[in-house]
Amino acid sequence: MKHFFALLLSALMVLSLLTACGDKTTPSDGDDQTVTDENGSDTDNNTDDTTDPYDAVRSYWSEDQLTQAWGPDQVVEHLFFHPIIAYPQWAFHDCNASQDQRYGLDDWMVTVDEYNKILQSVYDKGYILVAMEDVWSEVTDESGTHMVRNTLMLPEGKKPLVIHAVKAYDDIIRIHKAERPKQPWIIHGFRGKPETAGQLIREGLYLSFGEYYNHESLKSVPLDRLFLETDEGNMPIDKLYRKAARIRNLSTHRLRKSIKENISRIFTFPQQSRQ
Repeated sequence: MKHFFALLLSALMVLSLLTACGDKTTPSDGDDQTVTDENGSDTDNNTDDTTDPYDAVRSYWSEDQLTQAWGPDQVVEHLFFHPIIAYPQWAFHDCNASQDQRYGLDDWMVTVDEYNKILQSVYDKGYILVAMEDVWSEVTDESGTHMVRNTLMLPEGKKPLVIHAVKAYDDIIRIHKAERPKQPWIIHGFRGKPETAGQLIREGLYLSFGEYYNHESLKSVPLDRLFLETDEGNMPIDKLYRKAARIRNLSTHRLRKSIKENISRIFTFPQQSRQ
């Protein structure tokens, strides 16, 4: 369960390294990292990409296990991570980053191994993941529209935890401003809010949407900054196009044409010789 939020971070973890170290071929990894669940079983890091993390958090426990009420006056702890360093040797050794950049990575980032150990530690202390949308609700009454805390139902003896990766976008924007890379940057599997999408678009980044996303965010992205992808779900690309076109209230043909133009503009493909 704890690894589902790692899926949200996976789209961001490499960008902070590419700026300093360039593109490299992924080395073969050693033994897979494991985290132990409440039953003492080891689970690997190979998260099912077809699973929506929010749905996974909500469906992990069966209803008959959710017997403890966690009221609005009780604390919901929050844990925040910057982008995760997937390959420490590239970040701290085998790259051309300055010493200051390496110190920055060491001060603010965590490695995959550290990340897994932190998750295991909070899990051992009885914390379980809850979806942020389940903690608060927006209500409108005579006083106006405002947020109210919900009562969460948890397994007996467990405490709620929310993991945040939102600020990782701030890191990407900061690095992009500082480095001004010539190559386009594309955010893979974007699921953020329209406000975040706007910040990234204004900075010059492109956004790619998969099967799960905020509909308002999709509608807010200019067509010349938009991509669709099948990496994070089972939905065929044709269906993704139809769904996105319907949400944006335009024809599938126009959407395909726009994304094809984006691909041609950004990616360089070798010309096939004609016989």
